[in-house]
Amino acid sequence: MLQVTSFKLTKRRIFKMAPLHHHFELLGWKEPKIVFRFLIVAILFALLSLSTLDAVNRQHDVEAANEYRRQSC
Repeated sequence: MLQVTSFKLTKRRIFKMAPLHHHFELLGWKEPKIVFRFLIVAILFALLSLSTLDAVNRQHDVEAANEYRRQSC
């Protein structure tokens, strides 16, 4: 969608080719390098999502404990 919108508005492309990994191949990157970089990015996003999930659960636990304290008084 970015590629199409950008091309319609500016007549220039964001990526040289789709799918995205072909863009990097056209820039001269070797396939193992692309795969490894994408793997690193995927792991970082997975860790980010797990950390935010943990933060949400902790906040929920605190709110539940506070509600329990209010009801027991």
